Amino acid sequence: MGEGSSKGNSAIVHTGFDATPEAWSRSWLPKLSRQWAVLGRSSRSPYTSCGAVLLAIDDEQEAQLPNIYMKALANGVDDVRLLVLSEVRELEPKRS
Repeated sequence: MGEGSSKGNSAIVHTGFDATPEAWSRSWLPKLSRQWAVLGRSSRSPYTSCGAVLLAIDDEQEAQLPNIYMKALANGVDDVRLLVLSEVRELEPKRS
């Protein structure tokens, strides 16, 4: 176990939004990702729910966003939404 793991970690809890239908993690990862806040409180460990933004940097990537969104919903990730540029700039004003 742990084969191929790195010494680095982004500390982001993966929700499984982009898991493929045949992935073994597809059914349990969204459920488990919601448990981290409870675990943090019960162990008195700091935990911040901050969300994430997946950006498209060209037209090809932008065309894929609706499919990624639908896959997230199919995988049980229900706190996902598509944003327009002005909404992203509101979330990340220092990055504009």
